[in-house]
Amino acid sequence: TWLRNGGKGVGSDAKDSKNVTCWRPVTKVLVEAGNPCAMVFSGHEGKVMSVRLDARGEYAYSGGQDGTVRKWHMQSGKCVLTMRGHEGTVYAVDVTTDGLAMFSGGTDETIRKWDTETGAELLKLVGHEDWVYCVQVSVDGQTVCSGGGDYRGDNTVRLWNGTTGASSQVMRGHTDDVSAVALNADASLVYSGSWDKSIREWDAASGECLRT
Repeated sequence: TWLRNGGKGVGSDAKDSKNVTCWRPVTKVLVEAGNPCAMVFSGHEGKVMSVRLDARGEYAYSGGQDGTVRKWHMQSGKCVLTMRGHEGTVYAVDVTTDGLAMFSGGTDETIRKWDTETGAELLKLVGHEDWVYCVQVSVDGQTVCSGGGDYRGDNTVRLWNGTTGASSQVMRGHTDDVSAVALNADASLVYSGSWDKSIREWDAASGECLRT
């Protein structure tokens, strides 16, 4: 990643600018600023696609291209647990409020529930017919929301029982990949964002789209 002199632009490649000399690598800028990055968490063997922090700020969880889900101790920066089971990139992770379990979703079209102490896989939620791009668990841990899409046009928003793994609702309406989901405090409403340029509000009980 590159920064334009003066911090007025960001580009993924120096060629983004007509005047290449005005771009400088982010790493060089950080070094000159005294390395303000507090800590680097190293361990993934590919791109990191998702990161979530637990409610107490003690641990972070990540998912990546190497197919693993990892638990990190925030103060030491050490990886204290690696969870393996996904057969492809992990695009989404979320952790329960009590920190005892977490959920992950990815290109193998599954959502998995993990014990955050042992790393054991507790559930595998199957139903999406395409990649799972986003996952969120409710405040009480009883409801899991997910969204997906890609090659086969699943484009659905789904709700699951966080204890049994059973599918409880499938919401259809987006015309492209669902890339973001959110639940309100009591999990009665679902919000989803999509590559179709829309955000939708859904009734969790009926699956009805309330507004776009």
